[in-house]
Amino acid sequence: MTDNHAPEDFAGDPLPRDVAFQVSDAAVRRLAEAVARLANDPDYFLQALTDMLLAMEPNSREELPENEVRYLIESGAFTAETWAAASKSVNRGNLQLRITEGWLLNLWRVALSGSGVPAMR
Repeated sequence: MTDNHAPEDFAGDPLPRDVAFQVSDAAVRRLAEAVARLANDPDYFLQALTDMLLAMEPNSREELPENEVRYLIESGAFTAETWAAASKSVNRGNLQLRITEGWLLNLWRVALSGSGVPAMR
């Protein structure tokens, strides 16, 4: 259905219980309402979004060893505060969120370029 296919080993398989997480019904309902409001074909849009998300690499649950974190801080690449903030951001899924934002912006640019509406820049 889309150009972004999930890896075959993920297609339709539920997550194992040890890595599954809970998503509230309200959050799922808000997503469905937003897709229905924005998309001309909500099923196509949601399938494309789902395929793209399933194709992403999940966050690693492993933390960097303490000596590597210490090196990054001592080298000046990070302060303790910026490392803590970056680590928290990555652990929440900010990298995947930014990739998804880029994908959505590109989707809107493509959709707008064919509609006669000036594309966002």
